[in-house]
Amino acid sequence: MDTNGLDGLDYLDTSGDEIEIGAIVRHRDMEKSPALRAKFPTLSIAAEKIAGLVVRNRGTLDGSAGEADPGGNCPSVLVAVDGEIELMSTDHIRTIGATDYFSADMQGSIKANELIRCVRFLKKPFPS
Repeated sequence: MDTNGLDGLDYLDTSGDEIEIGAIVRHRDMEKSPALRAKFPTLSIAAEKIAGLVVRNRGTLDGSAGEADPGGNCPSVLVAVDGEIELMSTDHIRTIGATDYFSADMQGSIKANELIRCVRFLKKPFPS
């Protein structure tokens, strides 16, 4: 499914207690975001390690999480910091923890009528 034409999914919000990243934010945008690098460098660094520049310029967070590949950088960070994924359909929005989302069969806990709307991370996921 191509989500590129959907409005409102291309944003990166670091203003609150959590970092929220819209589903169609490109890996390159996460890599180069000064706000993300300052507030959650782990994700910014993970994004810069994804494949090559062509993939980072086209690849999105929802594609990475939707693929549910345990070797993927963004899914690994999501699980490591107990992030959450917000899923939406035409009739509901639900939030699921990353650990629960990425099931053992590597399919992800997404239903046929849902798509990823955003992911969230705590700004300080690790105790100081």
